[in-house]
Amino acid sequence: MKSRIALYAGYFVAMLLLASYLTGVLQQGILPRFGRQAAAPQQDEQSAISDQPSTVQESDQAHDTGSAPKDQASLQPREETPSAQPAPQKSDASASHPPQQTAAATGTPPPLSNEQRPVISDQEKALAEKRAELLRLEEQIRKRKEENQIEEKWLAELKATGAKLTKERDARREAGVKRLATLYEGMEPEAAASILSKLKREMATEVLAAMKDRQASKVLAAMTGQKAKELSERLEDAGAGRTISQGKAGEATP
Repeated sequence: MKSRIALYAGYFVAMLLLASYLTGVLQQGILPRFGRQAAAPQQDEQSAISDQPSTVQESDQAHDTGSAPKDQASLQPREETPSAQPAPQKSDASASHPPQQTAAATGTPPPLSNEQRPVISDQEKALAEKRAELLRLEEQIRKRKEENQIEEKWLAELKATGAKLTKERDARREAGVKRLATLYEGMEPEAAASILSKLKREMATEVLAAMKDRQASKVLAAMTGQKAKELSERLEDAGAGRTISQGKAGEATP
């Protein structure tokens, strides 16, 4: 029994030693070697892939040496294509801004639509008619004003002429009355009284008023009582009126 236990213990120790040995060998030698061998094909594949473009480029360059002008001609449009790309951007920019905004930015009025043109033409026609009507009314007012000025001037001239004629008439009447008064003063009182009694009361009153007081009193004394009374009353009224008018004229003059 003890021998068996010792045998099993020996086996177990041998197995432990073998396991530790194998573990050290794997870690130090076998596993790193296998790892390097597994990584080597991958590196070779990557280097082969990286070398392929250069070989392809070299083969293309060697193959295209004879057709270089053609390739350059074909490459020129490829270089010009980026310069042609901003054109759509301009169209997009112009599309993003409506015509009204662009017109407002440039200061020019926006174009009119077909629907707006008839309306604007009708409005312009109506404005032209109103303008013509205003001009016609203005011309009528101007003519009427000129006519009024002419009428006012004519009335002023007419008034001045009437005043002048009235003044001349009054002057002639006054001169005639004075001549009659002088004539009656040289006559006899009875003869003068007889003639004045036949004249109108207004005329007889004016003649007696123009005569001297002494001669007028003698003529009144030669008249009848009723006629002398009427003419005396008229002379008194005419003298009062003449005194009042003379007083007003004196107040008016400085």
